[in-house]
Amino acid sequence: MRFACIRNGKIENVIVAEEDFIPKLREFQPHWEAVVRVDALKPEPGIGWTYKDGGFQAPLPEPVVLTTEQKLEARVAALESKAGIVVPKELGD
Repeated sequence: MRFACIRNGKIENVIVAEEDFIPKLREFQPHWEAVVRVDALKPEPGIGWTYKDGGFQAPLPEPVVLTTEQKLEARVAALESKAGIVVPKELGD
């Protein structure tokens, strides 16, 4: 069985153990707020997920940061597709 070890509202670790081991684990790892079985959940929560009010939430993905060149290329492509305008390649350089 897999168990999520919760600290400060987040999964800090996921361990494989038998259910009868969990009370002993809590004795030696008192900093964990909760130890919750997760192997029956779909999707299965993992390290970094938040835990609140008995439920789990996946972390938000990191935002994608585009370079100035990537932003320009996206704008040119949008203009070309929406307005039928073809921007000469040398203007984008």
